[in-house]
Amino acid sequence: MLTKPFYHSIKIQKMRFITFLLIPLLFLTGCHTIMLGHKQKIQVKSNEPNAKVYIDHEYVGETPLKVKVERHEAPLHISLAKEGYETTTIEVPTHRTRATSTLGNTWLGSVLTGPGGLGLALNIDDENPTMALSSYAIGFSLPFVIDIITSNKKAYDYLSSELTLPIYKKNKKVEDVTDLIFCSEVNINLKEGEKAGKITYNSYSRTIDWEKDIQFKDFELEKAVNESLEDLNFQVPDFESKNTLTPLKLPRYIITAEVTKFFNSVTTKYANADIYPIQSNIEVIWKVKLRRTNNTLMEKKISTKGFNISTDIRSVFENVFSQNFHEFLNTSSELYELTNKSVETSLEQKITIQKNIPISEEFEDLVNSVVTVNTEAGHGSGFAISEDGYIITNYHVIEDVDSLEVILSNDQKLEAKLINYNAQRDLALLKIDHVIKPLPISTDDVKLGTSVIAIGTPADITLGQTLSKGMISGKRTIEEKTFLQSDVSISPGNSGGPLIYNGKVIGVIDAKVVGQGVEGITFIIPADEILNALNITYSDIN
Repeated sequence: MLTKPFYHSIKIQKMRFITFLLIPLLFLTGCHTIMLGHKQKIQVKSNEPNAKVYIDHEYVGETPLKVKVERHEAPLHISLAKEGYETTTIEVPTHRTRATSTLGNTWLGSVLTGPGGLGLALNIDDENPTMALSSYAIGFSLPFVIDIITSNKKAYDYLSSELTLPIYKKNKKVEDVTDLIFCSEVNINLKEGEKAGKITYNSYSRTIDWEKDIQFKDFELEKAVNESLEDLNFQVPDFESKNTLTPLKLPRYIITAEVTKFFNSVTTKYANADIYPIQSNIEVIWKVKLRRTNNTLMEKKISTKGFNISTDIRSVFENVFSQNFHEFLNTSSELYELTNKSVETSLEQKITIQKNIPISEEFEDLVNSVVTVNTEAGHGSGFAISEDGYIITNYHVIEDVDSLEVILSNDQKLEAKLINYNAQRDLALLKIDHVIKPLPISTDDVKLGTSVIAIGTPADITLGQTLSKGMISGKRTIEEKTFLQSDVSISPGNSGGPLIYNGKVIGVIDAKVVGQGVEGITFIIPADEILNALNITYSDIN
């Protein structure tokens, strides 16, 4: 039985003992650092051998590589670089912590904050004070015991295993692109019951399935794809442009992407690490289509494996999707061929038409010379320039279509053939096997304020030969091309129709400026450019 003085002596010694333990923890670095040293091992591999490894921007060797790095507060930046390949960079935390920062996970934390326990078990009460040391208490006088059993130490132990980082060939930049291309949609389509991921923890392994269908359109990835296309010198239309005076150019080609698989695999020895290495696998179906007809020109299914160190699954997804997109470009030489294919002009036939065409200002006569140009992609307008059936329209009306049909003012439908076109000036020449009253083309200068009429098929194909009236309100040069400007009312479907003054064609309706608060701005191709742009001449016979 202990005497009272001796009991008080134990209490004093107990407090001194605990104080002796706590004070050093305020000043010592994390005990894993003491236990493992100020450096840690990193093994770096790459899918392509002999990639240069940079750690915090300093060259340390080539893959495969084993290296020791200093532990410090800021994360390490590990980069792989190789000629002809994109540089891959990841951030790896290796910071040291004060021992007290991990106190809650130690045996002492079990006394202060609850069970957690290894090390020294204190069992002291007024009646029967005792102090029992567990097997871990032998090293207690050395602070490494604190952190050797904490989650912080576990957080970077995985770096002792190898990091396999992917590098990808650089995408080549295109030159002299004439056709616009745009990523119109990225759809996520993951099915219920398909594999979503796998977690391996020591000998325990579990596979996770998608619990329900996941379907949505990812606008952020659409934007990222279009930005990448621009970086590679593809011509991408600027739908967010605030320049309302420039007619919007629509893409000839569109790219779509459908994510059909997204699988992540995590292997770790530690259940409560702060970060994990994640091996990801994504499968994307890429398609390139003609915008006007929606015809698919090419389709590829690309599977990509990626490596990430992150707990942000969105970041992981974006990274591996980006890798997949660049792999798609690297395996799609035909895409480069498509966009580099010049479609500026096709003027194989030299056409001769009569010059002195009778003039009539009667609306009934004028509308009989105007036609609707109908295609599988939509409709536009046009007008006859010769009795033997040559028709002028816009190139964008007939671009990439397989069939052409002309509808006359009496609703008669006739097959049409494409003769010549000039995509740069947005003009096309068609031919029908039918006699039709032509409109004369004026080469005279048109004054501002001149009253004009437009004839065409606005909005709906049943509204053929609709007339609208306005005036010439300006003359503009846009991207080195000359346009007349008018406040005449037009709608989609008027494209290719004539603008008429005193019974003569003074221009071809081309585009309307559309925007909030914008009204009455229509651009017209001057008539004096029609003949030269389409390789048309007048006959010497009047």
